[in-house]
Amino acid sequence: MKGSIRAGILIRAHIVFGFPDQTIREIFDSLKFVVRMAWIGVHDVSIYFFVPYPGSELFRQLRSAGRIPLEIEPYERFLAENMFNTTKVNS
Repeated sequence: MKGSIRAGILIRAHIVFGFPDQTIREIFDSLKFVVRMAWIGVHDVSIYFFVPYPGSELFRQLRSAGRIPLEIEPYERFLAENMFNTTKVNS
């Protein structure tokens, strides 16, 4: 990473927090990594919260475990209102 920064290459990082089995220790380690990246000069670090997409394996697992409501419309509205994207979801 340092060599890329010295070469003038724009470095961006995207970190996702909140996976279902993520421990507090793993979150702490990830935060330390974000600070380290900022210290060495990474240009942009974005942090996102995990949101399982409908139809994905984690979505199915969380739904069968009762952690996602069976009624899908409120969850889809949550996704549309809280996801960072470049396309317009609602008209």
